[in-house]
Amino acid sequence: MNIAGLIKANVEWTKAHSGEETSPPNTETAGNRGTAVVGDYGTATAGRSGKAIAGDYGTATAGSRGKASAGDYGGATVGRGGKAIVGDYGVAAAAGQGKAEAGDYGTAVSGETAEVGKWGLAVVRGMEGKAKGGVGSILVICEENKGSPQTPAWIAVFVDGIDIKAETWYMLKNGILMEVAEDNGYKYPSMAFAQKFESLIFIAHPSRD
Repeated sequence: MNIAGLIKANVEWTKAHSGEETSPPNTETAGNRGTAVVGDYGTATAGRSGKAIAGDYGTATAGSRGKASAGDYGGATVGRGGKAIVGDYGVAAAAGQGKAEAGDYGTAVSGETAEVGKWGLAVVRGMEGKAKGGVGSILVICEENKGSPQTPAWIAVFVDGIDIKAETWYMLKNGILMEVAEDNGYKYPSMAFAQKFESLIFIAHPSRD
């Protein structure tokens, strides 16, 4: 620990043992359709269809169809059908049919769309899940069968900006890696592209037990 760290630790210890009154934690809670807002290092929680907003290093959580956002190094979590957004180095997670977005070096996990900046990690698992990222990021895409938790196919690719384009949505369709079109349809890949990535697609076989 450096000198600044020792000083900070000593001050915190002194306050904790001096009987001095401390400020309340930076926490806000709201019910369904409510809004909770906190600053840096704070914790914001909202119910269904609510909004939770936190600053850098903060944590934001909202229920189904809610919106949660946090700044750099923050964490945001929402329920089904919600949207979670964080800044650089943050972690965003959304349940089924949700959307997750993180900045550079961040992580986004979702059941519908996952988006990250440069050198991030985007993970999506759903029937028509889509993922995209900046240069240097990794996209993990899992395609599920309708009405079944079984994952028949999944792939992990590196966004090099050449074969896998940056800032471009990708999905698996019937076990084939495809680029998502502007109208949210999909573009069948060229034969060369399909052959190059075919060996990277893993097919899950259900247990016979």
